[in-house]
Amino acid sequence: MAKKALPAVPAWQQMAEDANDYAADAERQLRSAVDSARAAGDLLLQIRKQIGHGNWTEWLKQHWNHSDRVAQKYMQIAVSRSEEHTSELQSRLHLVCRLLLEKK
Repeated sequence: MAKKALPAVPAWQQMAEDANDYAADAERQLRSAVDSARAAGDLLLQIRKQIGHGNWTEWLKQHWNHSDRVAQKYMQIAVSRSEEHTSELQSRLHLVCRLLLEKK
């Protein structure tokens, strides 16, 4: 049986290109989210160290717009930056996604 010739630019080919573009954009945005989460976590770690033991919870209540659990997640992301394994990166991206979707 003879194969049919495919159109020069079939709709599915454009759809695949669009899907790849969206996926690349999502990956860029996730990397940006990880970078922002690390920066927030770094600052929170610095603040916690400077304000001293016993003052952290009160500081969070007065100055932080999110829950203490969210602060902990940001700090976890900052601390885990030295681990460069693929599974760790995926884990951090998953954590950032959960964090971004979590309510205050």
